[in-house]
Amino acid sequence: MFDVAVIGTGPAGLALAAACGRAGLGTVCVGPAPSEPWRRSFGVWEGEIDESLVEARWERPLVWTRAGEPRVVGRPYVRVSVPALQRSLAEALATAGVEHVPGTVGGLEHDGRGAVLHLVEAPALRARVAVDASGPHSPFVERAAAPAPAWQAAYGELVEVDAHPYRHGEMALMDYRPAGDDAGAGPSFLYAQPLGPRLVFFEETSLAARPALPLAELRRRLAVRLARMRVTVRAVHDREWCLIPMGLALPRLDQPTVAFGAAASFVHPATGYQLARALRLAEPVAQALAAGLGSGGPVVAARRAYAAMWPRRDRRSWALLRYGMEVLARLDRAGSADFFDAFFALPPERALAFLAGTLAPRHVLGAMWRVYRAAPPGLRAALRGGGTGPRAHDLWRAALAVSP
Repeated sequence: MFDVAVIGTGPAGLALAAACGRAGLGTVCVGPAPSEPWRRSFGVWEGEIDESLVEARWERPLVWTRAGEPRVVGRPYVRVSVPALQRSLAEALATAGVEHVPGTVGGLEHDGRGAVLHLVEAPALRARVAVDASGPHSPFVERAAAPAPAWQAAYGELVEVDAHPYRHGEMALMDYRPAGDDAGAGPSFLYAQPLGPRLVFFEETSLAARPALPLAELRRRLAVRLARMRVTVRAVHDREWCLIPMGLALPRLDQPTVAFGAAASFVHPATGYQLARALRLAEPVAQALAAGLGSGGPVVAARRAYAAMWPRRDRRSWALLRYGMEVLARLDRAGSADFFDAFFALPPERALAFLAGTLAPRHVLGAMWRVYRAAPPGLRAALRGGGTGPRAHDLWRAALAVSP
């Protein structure tokens, strides 16, 4: 019997499995081969990931809210080398002695000894603790009651072009200028990472919407936008698309299955970032599992793991950030432009910590108040509207719980 069985072999699952192995736990991960290529890219702020895993770096991330000069965000942004990240995690698994079992978990049961994983393609596995890192749609994670999530949708292409409009060290973090004939539809923005004078990753992104903006519409908008920018595409080297639930309800913290990564609602409710959080929390969660198994068994281990990833402070911040997501989900293009004008007027260190999801609750609330004060009257009404109705409960509960 293993100490820990990790379901899922994406970045979050592999990072936690390797950390569990280093903590001295007999660990197995179940899912596709760790070397099977991941078909998506990751961007993070400089300092959130080891420098050896950086593929490209931009000193000047730019934000356009409307026509005119962009705003420069005050921290470098980096593109993660996905092959390097995969190699690093695969090597960490091998060094830590973690086993890999290819397959799909079709059922998960718990008894007095721990967990039984029923595999579709292989015999069942037994472990003292089961960790689900298979993503946000897992059937094995019980969640607290909460409103339906909003959706971040994105369609991107890695393209070869004749030329692009960005100078050395520049990239488009958010370009909310209209893409064409989309003024009456849900807002979306351009995210662009120049990887050379003729190679660029362009992505059209809907930040948060309910229902999701269709991927076909995002693809159409990207083509229209590039044409208006006079960017001539000579070759498409790769395509990428994603649909991410935003504001997914937190897992129940008293259940025997330990969720991790997107399954544990690590996706930032207002930005969609999650990779840096999963990598940062892998070690403390593994240590919590080891301590719990050593002192009290599977139930204690699961509770300690949840306490490590979702302490009370972070649950309060999550409730406030989800309120921000609710506001974003119903803003039109003009409202989104006004919102980000006000947001990026925050002190740079506060705005960037908000985007990274590392602010304490009182600082999240303070940032929201400063955005409200800087907002024009129409946006203020929308921000106040987000504080009424059934979805306001978590905001006020979190705000009242914030320590002075």
